[in-house]
Amino acid sequence: MASPQIVWFRRDLRMADNPALYHAAQAGPVVAVYVLDDERLGEDRPGGAARWWLHHSLESLGRSFGKRHSKIVLRRGDAVQELLGIAHAIGAETIHANRHYEPWWQKAQDRLGGAIDLHLYDGNYLFPPGHITAGSGDPYKIYTPFAKAMLAQTPPRDP
Repeated sequence: MASPQIVWFRRDLRMADNPALYHAAQAGPVVAVYVLDDERLGEDRPGGAARWWLHHSLESLGRSFGKRHSKIVLRRGDAVQELLGIAHAIGAETIHANRHYEPWWQKAQDRLGGAIDLHLYDGNYLFPPGHITAGSGDPYKIYTPFAKAMLAQTPPRDP
């Protein structure tokens, strides 16, 4: 029997069009995890309105998992420590997550990847940051040329 596959949810609180969830489900039984890691976010931690949205989004995601006779594990604390603790407790060897580019999440991804098999997927953006650049290789500074260059690219994958 395949070992449990952890899916680390952050802002991507959806089952549909979620490459991390899809790939985890292909590999074995899924354990969905969300960790509220306020310390990592520092000054960027969510305020009242964002917490209201987060609460209702997690409730909705929990109902979606419930319809599939599953649930989402909710934790609070250091995301890396919590995820590694859960992985150890259930015998998971792999964590799947959608890639994030914020510095604090990149540090967490690096730490986690050094401790366990971490599979990251592009599931939060049409194209990864830096994929569409001006001829010089620098980011566009004006929207219209950026939009034209983006539309000239191969269309992003279908959801």
